[in-house]
Amino acid sequence: MTATLFDGSLAGLLSVVFEVFANGLVVEQLERTHRYSPNMFGEPVTVATDEAHAKRVWEGLGTFKGFDRELVLRNWLFDTTESDTDIVHLMVRMFREQSVEAAEDYRDEAIFRTKQVHKKMCREIHRTHAFVRFAEAEDGLYFARIDPDFDVLPLAVEHFEDRYQDQEWLIWDGRRDYGFWFAPGHTKAVRVELPAGSEVLPEGVSAALPSKAQPNVAAAASHEDGFQRLWGTYFDSVNIEARKNPKLHKLHVPPRYWRHLTEKRHWGE
Repeated sequence: MTATLFDGSLAGLLSVVFEVFANGLVVEQLERTHRYSPNMFGEPVTVATDEAHAKRVWEGLGTFKGFDRELVLRNWLFDTTESDTDIVHLMVRMFREQSVEAAEDYRDEAIFRTKQVHKKMCREIHRTHAFVRFAEAEDGLYFARIDPDFDVLPLAVEHFEDRYQDQEWLIWDGRRDYGFWFAPGHTKAVRVELPAGSEVLPEGVSAALPSKAQPNVAAAASHEDGFQRLWGTYFDSVNIEARKNPKLHKLHVPPRYWRHLTEKRHWGE
């Protein structure tokens, strides 16, 4: 199976679709360059990212009435070879057949998998909305760390932009080492990435640096511990011991999220 390589960007993914129609490219397996392992069975085909070509494809998708382009974003952010290959297959079918119905042909296994990815991402976005816990730093920044299974922060951040417009906050994806920073007066959160080995955030962003070893804010405000204890006390007070159902609880609040939940800390220790 011949591999087709792209740089991993959304524009690169869309450029692959353009090449299918412009130059007859056949995509059997789409790989991101950084994770491709050479083998002896054939040379890969590399597609260069072209912003103009990508824009044409993206705008073309917008002409299909009833098609939600977020399906493309979610499959791309899912970040697997299979999801990249499947979503390109779906887009190619839509353009080739000039029909949005191609995107709903679940007899096609690749298209069915794109729908499954969409559901998984939707569930992870919902949990990100529910399980983010902010802590205030000394300089007033509200900081939250998350470690989602999938790269959902770009799709989840709009929820926090709408809800916390009067506060400065930073949500950090510790698994992927980037986050979104927002300050009052800004219309959109700004993506923040640190160079490898760097411990300095961009100017204007708090020095409450996230750390892989420490999930809490590096320099918490003096009153923050009191607020967190109050939050924990509230959860203890509303807990009904006789109605405990650990199995159901773990279903709705998977243990992998507990590390960053204030109410899961053991305040008595």
